[in-house]
Amino acid sequence: FITAGISPDGKNVAAAGADAKLYIFDVQTATELFKISFPQRINSVVYSSDGLYLAAACEDGIAGLFDAKTGAPI
Repeated sequence: FITAGISPDGKNVAAAGADAKLYIFDVQTATELFKISFPQRINSVVYSSDGLYLAAACEDGIAGLFDAKTGAPI
């Protein structure tokens, strides 16, 4: 993985790499909850301070904002 972010409550981790996918895992069980595909490699990922949103940006400058619980785009 190239970048990762931990949810404010510490229950989930978002990790991304050169495969252009953002993976969300349950920290306690290491279970993949969902993944989000991007057009290029993801360079940055961060949770909002309230844990409701997840933002990620790829190397071509495209960014996305997602529901942190479902992965649905905002």
